[in-house]
Amino acid sequence: GQVTDYPILSWMENALGIEKVGKSLAQMLSEIPGKQVLVTVKHAIYTDKATGEPAVAANVGGTAKV
Repeated sequence: GQVTDYPILSWMENALGIEKVGKSLAQMLSEIPGKQVLVTVKHAIYTDKATGEPAVAANVGGTAKV
């Protein structure tokens, strides 16, 4: 049946342009391959727990429709 409102569904609609009206989750997921999305990467410095050394993580800061 038709999917309800979950954040990932809104993201798929807003960032990937996949319409959710009248579609199942499986139908929406099947439309993802080949879609493009802009991703903003934010870097964060943290201390590695195993080594105690500083390290850099690359995190998704945001996404937008192409």
